[in-house]
Amino acid sequence: MIYVSTITTVKSTLKTAPLRTNKKASGGVVYLVEVYFPPGSSGLMGVQIWNQDVALYPLDRDEWFIGDNTTIRFEDIRELSIAENIIEINTYNTDTVYDHVTQVRIGILPIDLYNERYGVGAAILEANERQIEAIQSAKPTPFNAPFDVVREIADTGE
Repeated sequence: MIYVSTITTVKSTLKTAPLRTNKKASGGVVYLVEVYFPPGSSGLMGVQIWNQDVALYPLDRDEWFIGDNTTIRFEDIRELSIAENIIEINTYNTDTVYDHVTQVRIGILPIDLYNERYGVGAAILEANERQIEAIQSAKPTPFNAPFDVVREIADTGE
């Protein structure tokens, strides 16, 4: 599931008093983050993404994503452990003439679906299936291994 927030930040919105936009999101694994800066913001607009009072992107709470006519895109593997999250998107705009728009897109999958899609779950399921097949196809043999060793020692003297 990809959560999208299109945010207009009015001119003269300071870093010290950013616009806070809250987005409800499910628990799961953040696998994709994109922050789009349309042409014209000229590095005068910044974006931070937080969850539960923790800076997620950028990780340093004093840093901001900035850009102009660019999309910052990256993959991540970050678990949001509670079922209902409030993703807080903070923006500032130091332009004194124009308001600016940004779009934030966050991909979140339930952890089981994430594991299936990206191979972890599939690999575990496949290994489990192979083990079950091996167990089911194995011929049961009586447990007499210690006696076999004793017989071999008696027969060979070693």
